[in-house]
Amino acid sequence: SFLQVPMYAIWAFFIFGITCFLVGLVKFNERKDVVWLSLFILALAFGMLRHFQKTEIMARSLDPFLGAQLTLKGVIDDEPVRAAKSQRLVMRVSESGNQKVLIFTRPYPEFSYGEEVKVFGTIEEPENFAEDFDYRSYLAKDDIYYLMRFPEIERIGAGRGDPLYQNLFQLKHSFSGKVQSILPEPESAFIGGLILGERRAIPEEITEAFRRTGTSHIVALSGYNITIVASSLMRFLGIFYLPLSLTFWLSGAGIVMFTMLTGAAASVVRASVMGLLVLIAQKSGRLYHMRNALTFAGAAMIFHNPAVLRFDASFQLSFLATLGLLYGAPVIDGWFEKVKNRAHILLRAGSVITESRDPFREPKKSFLREIFISTLAAQIFVLPLLIYNF
Repeated sequence: SFLQVPMYAIWAFFIFGITCFLVGLVKFNERKDVVWLSLFILALAFGMLRHFQKTEIMARSLDPFLGAQLTLKGVIDDEPVRAAKSQRLVMRVSESGNQKVLIFTRPYPEFSYGEEVKVFGTIEEPENFAEDFDYRSYLAKDDIYYLMRFPEIERIGAGRGDPLYQNLFQLKHSFSGKVQSILPEPESAFIGGLILGERRAIPEEITEAFRRTGTSHIVALSGYNITIVASSLMRFLGIFYLPLSLTFWLSGAGIVMFTMLTGAAASVVRASVMGLLVLIAQKSGRLYHMRNALTFAGAAMIFHNPAVLRFDASFQLSFLATLGLLYGAPVIDGWFEKVKNRAHILLRAGSVITESRDPFREPKKSFLREIFISTLAAQIFVLPLLIYNF
């Protein structure tokens, strides 16, 4: 993504990697390092090829009309994002090879997923509005290369979207409506953000308070949401004493549908893949290794969309935070244990502590200590990226 690698160079990597692999196999006992090097080169070449396919072969059929006014018909391809003064729609234009167009329009009338609309306005190419943020690439990772600002828009049909997505979005709106009918604002908006990642109804002063205190991640979709869904499903299904195989399929389907319902943000997809691997481990009687699960989740997501590795901050922050929990938390916990033991020795030397302790008993760790260490480890790992991006 940083260099424009030509196709012939990618094939050269493949040929060189295959050659090294064959040479390494012939002299495997003597040159195992060549085999590992060849596998690395082939993986690199495959990654470059996948990125090339994603970025270069994508058709851009509306380029000849940039800067011109034209009429487009299409279907709203994703759940609209509503704000106080506008709403953002992603329209898929079937007449132009299913090209996606980002549309900024007024907050009313409200549109919904699957509706067929007709728009008339000026087609534009996204521009980077800040030097430190590549907005064009951020949209391109979702195959969005064009936008329209406040065009004339008319609803001409309904029910053209995927029925599964339509039902999931209706369930989501029904849930949000029930919460609003039970709890007052801003508590209802906070619950919607906590469980579903809905931020549009949260008052601006509370959003600003989250920013000032560094707690905006509370209402961001992450593995915590998947934990809520998975644990609730398992407890609910456990009431009926269902077979393990049926519990596995129902729980897995619930996690997948929740991921689709919330828009499949990178952090949620990562947590969903890892959560599904937990279920697979339980069903097959295998041990669950979190490092392997994280590696597999990252590889699968990058294979599906290579652009998220560089242009999706949600993907980067989610994986760095999880790496902090895996590798940083044990180190920090070891430091704390050393400080605690030294303090205990000093206190005993001063005859401050007189009670006896069992040296073979595992010391009980404080719940607050575990929270503090986990938070500190995650923050240390994401800090460089936060400084770089924000």
